[in-house]
Amino acid sequence: MKSKTEILKELKQAKSIACAYLFYGEKKEDVFDLSLEFASLILGIEKSEIFKSSDFLLFKKNELKIEDVRNIKNFFALSPLHSKRKVILINADAFNTSASNAILKILEEPPFYGTIIISAKSYRSFLPTILSRVQKIHLFTKLENYVRVCQPENKELAEKLLLNGTNKSLDIAEQVSKREKDEILDFLAALSDILLKFLYQIYKDKKTDYLPKFSEEKILLLLENIAEAEDLIKNSNANSRLILENIAVNL
Repeated sequence: MKSKTEILKELKQAKSIACAYLFYGEKKEDVFDLSLEFASLILGIEKSEIFKSSDFLLFKKNELKIEDVRNIKNFFALSPLHSKRKVILINADAFNTSASNAILKILEEPPFYGTIIISAKSYRSFLPTILSRVQKIHLFTKLENYVRVCQPENKELAEKLLLNGTNKSLDIAEQVSKREKDEILDFLAALSDILLKFLYQIYKDKKTDYLPKFSEEKILLLLENIAEAEDLIKNSNANSRLILENIAVNL
C-alpha cells in the first residue's frame, strides 16, 4: 500500500502541478491531512502556516453549493500574492448539481496559477466529467488496520466467490444473504481482506499470480463496493441478496 509519505514524494517529484486533484480514501481525516500537506507543498509554506496564507482557501462542508463556486471564481480572479500558485481545498463528499456544473467550467478553463484539491471519502459521488479532469489519488491506511478476524468458513466462501464464474458466485451470494446480519458482515469483511492482501502484493511485488483477472483499478472499485455494502447492511433494511448479487456480478 502506498503511504502518505510515498504519495507526497511522488507528487513532489512530478514535473508539473496539475490544475485539479481528488484525494480520497476510507479514513477521511487522513485524506484531509494529506490534502493539507500537499497544498502546503504547492504553496511552499509550512502546514501550520497555511491558514494564514492569502493564496489558500478552504471549503469544509458535506456538500459544495453554487454560492461556494462563486467564491472560488472570485478567489481565482486575483493573482497570487506570496506564492507562485493559489490553492483551493474543498473538503466535501459531494457537489450539488448547480455546483458540479459551475466547478466543471472552472476545470475546463483553469487559471494557470490555480490548483483545486478535492478531499473526499469516495470518488463515486462526483460526475464523470469532473473525474475526467482531476488527478485521482487513493489513500489507503496501513494494511494491518484493515485486516479483521473472520470466520474460516467465510474466508473459504469469499475465495470461492472471487475465483468462480458468475453463476457460482451468484449462488454463493444467495446462500450468504440468508444468514443473520452479523454473519453477512463477517463474510464481506473476509472478502475485503482477501482483496486487500492481493492489492498489497501488487504494490509490493508487482505480481498478479493469485487473482490474475483482477486489475489494481478493479480491486479498488470492488473494495469501495464492499464498503458501501457494509454500510447499507449495517444502517438500513436494504435487500441483502440484491446487495451481494451486485458485488458478485461485478467480479
